[in-house]
Amino acid sequence: MSSSQSSALPDETLHRILTQIQLSLTQSTRQLSLVKAQKAAREREKKGVELTRLGIKEETDLGAKSWRGVGKMFILDSPPAIISSLAEQEKSIQVDIDALSKKQKFLEKQIAESQGHMKDFFRGIEMGQQQQQAGQTTAAS
Repeated sequence: MSSSQSSALPDETLHRILTQIQLSLTQSTRQLSLVKAQKAAREREKKGVELTRLGIKEETDLGAKSWRGVGKMFILDSPPAIISSLAEQEKSIQVDIDALSKKQKFLEKQIAESQGHMKDFFRGIEMGQQQQQAGQTTAAS
């Protein structure tokens, strides 16, 4: 926004623009916090699945049967089947983490843009005020 535009716009319009920028910044910041929390939770879940898979792989005889939790029940299953199931779960979690990482980058970019717009907005207002003061000083002389 140029300084001549900012001085030409009515105060109500400037207020609406500033409110919109602030709203966008606030929403993006909240969404970013939520995405970071979701990503951290999925990373913890992935680590748990990975440790379980590795533990089963190391500790069990591949011919033996093991119990696998399904909701509130347990099912007797072979270690290779359990390991395969855990590997699939790990892949699914990684897909979610990748999607959350993309969303996080997008939101960080959006926040940086909103902050830049705020700086430009205030810089434009400040320059407009300086020009008005300079014009008043020149007119008074």
